[in-house]
Formats: sequence, structure tokens, C-alpha cells
Amino acid sequence: MATLTQQRIQARPARAAAPWALPSCADPPEQPPPEALLPEAEERVGGIARAVAQGAVEVLGGSRPASQMSRWLDPASYEKLHLRACLLQKVAASEATGSCPGGALADRRAYRCVTVRSARLCRVSATAFEAALVVLDRRRARAVALRVEHRRGDWKVTALEIG
Repeated sequence: MATLTQQRIQARPARAAAPWALPSCADPPEQPPPEALLPEAEERVGGIARAVAQGAVEVLGGSRPASQMSRWLDPASYEKLHLRACLLQKVAASEATGSCPGGALADRRAYRCVTVRSARLCRVSATAFEAALVVLDRRRARAVALRVEHRRGDWKVTALEIG
């Protein structure tokens, strides 16, 4: 009969290599992570997609800093969102001062009444999902499409398009 300590050691899963470690030539080809194969992965990715879509629209509205989205977005998607938010802020500032034709915007205050109206999620591979969402803010409804991939032990948005 095994002692309690021996049972714990046997039940403990093997440790994975550090996420920053480079693969060696002797390493087997990368297998899909076990989490991506579980049905709970769809729930987790759906929640991430909803949160990222809502947060991205809030960034464009000016009520959330783009830096809060860096955890969920890959560098290319983050840079694209940050650039678009900066351009929208410049347009709003020029319209408010009257230097741009068309006058000031009616209500360009920072707001947080952004809600996700609907979301559709589709698994495209063992480690990737694509989502299409409809997001409502005070003035309009927006379409948001994104791709979420499993990278280095976490889910990251690798493509983000906001209509």
C-alpha cells in the first residue's frame, strides 16, 4: 500500500517546459494543448471574445485606455487598435475646436454603456476560434470579428476587426 505522499507524487502531472524555452531539435513536434481539446475551452474563449470586443469598443470611445487590452491582444492587433484610438481622439479634438468642417460632435464624452448584444463562436482548429459579435454603444451598433488562438499556454486575440 502506497503512502499518502507517494500517491500525491504519482497523481501530480509532469511539469511542462517553461513557455519562454526554445524547442530543441530532440523535442517532439508541438501537440495541441490539452485545454484546447476540452469542451470548457469554448466557454473560456467565448468569454474572452465578449470581453475583448466590449473593451475594444470602449477604447475607441475613449473611456478605457488601450494599455488595458495588451494582455489579450497580440502586438500587431494591439498596435492597430491603439493607432485607431489615437486617430479618433485627434479627430474629436479638432472637431471640438472647430478647425474641422462639420463642427463639434454632439456627445463625445467618455462612456461605458457598451454591451455585447450577440456573439457567435466557431472552432476553426484545435487551437483556434473565430468569433463574430454585435456590440452596442450609445450611438450605434458595431460589428466585431476576431480570431483567438492558443499561444504559449494562454489564449490571445490574433486578429481584431471593428466595423
